[in-house]
Amino acid sequence: MTAGVFLIAGCSSGDEDAPAPTFADQAESVEDVDPAAFERSGTTSFDYRTGAEGTGTCIIDTEAAVTCTGDVPDDAPDIEVPPFEQQRPGAARITADGITYTMVEGAPPAPAALEPGQRLTVGDASCEMNEDAELGCSVGETNMDISGDDSTMTLTGDVLDHEYHVSASETSVTETPERPAGVDGDYSETDELVSAGTTCGAASGNTLVEVREGSVSCLDAQAVVDEYRERRDSEGGGTTMAMRVGEWDCSIPTAGRAAELDAGEVCYGPDDVVIATPPGSVQP
Repeated sequence: MTAGVFLIAGCSSGDEDAPAPTFADQAESVEDVDPAAFERSGTTSFDYRTGAEGTGTCIIDTEAAVTCTGDVPDDAPDIEVPPFEQQRPGAARITADGITYTMVEGAPPAPAALEPGQRLTVGDASCEMNEDAELGCSVGETNMDISGDDSTMTLTGDVLDHEYHVSASETSVTETPERPAGVDGDYSETDELVSAGTTCGAASGNTLVEVREGSVSCLDAQAVVDEYRERRDSEGGGTTMAMRVGEWDCSIPTAGRAAELDAGEVCYGPDDVVIATPPGSVQP
C-alpha cells in the first residue's frame, strides 16, 4: 500500500452511466493541513486513531523523519534504550534511508489529532489519514501504514542497523520476561510513580495518558481511564460524561474547556493528581 494516497473504488446502484471519479477528483478530497497547527516548541506532532480503538502519536522532526507509536511487526528486532531494559519496540522511525525501531517515552501531548481526510506534510515527510481511519506516512520510498484496533504497523523499506537494536543471537543468550500489554518502560511491571509530563502508553501503543500534575504509576493512570471509558459507554454521564471512578472524578470537558486544557478526557485524583488523554482520543 502506498502511504501517501489512499483510494477506494466502489459500486453504486445509481446511474450506471455516470462517469467514474478520476484520480484527481479523489485526490482533491484530501485536505492539506497547516503544519503550524501541529507544532509546539519547535516539534511537529499529532495524535491518531485507527479503527475503533487504536490510538497513537506521531512526531515529524526536522531531519525528514517520522516516528510513530503502534504495534510493530513480529519480525522487528528487540531494542535496548538506556536506562530501559531490553524490550519489544513500541514505535518505528522512518527516513528516506529506511526503518529504525525505537520507543517514545515522556513525550508531551500533541497539539492536535490528524483527522480522516487530512494530510500533513513537513518537508519530505508526509502523513495522511484516510476516510477509513488508516494512517499512512512516507519519507522518500520508505512507507509506514498503521491500521486497525491494535494500531498494527506495516512498513516498507530497509531496516537499518542501529545501536538500540538487539540481534537475534543476543536475544537468545539473554532471556527477557515478556512485558504485559499496555505498560511502559522499566517501571511498567511495578507501581513506580512517574511525575508530571510523563506520557504513559506511548511506548506500547496502548491507552495514552499524560500525567499533568502530581505523581501516579502508569498502570494506575491507564486503569482509571480504561474503567472510565468502559463505564461511560455503558452508563452514560450527562453532557460532559462526568463520572466518579473510585477516588477519581473523570469527565469529558466542554469544547471550550477542552481547547483550554488541550485534553480529550480529564481525571482528578487524590493528592491533587491530574491525568488527561490527548485531544481527539474521545470516541464519538
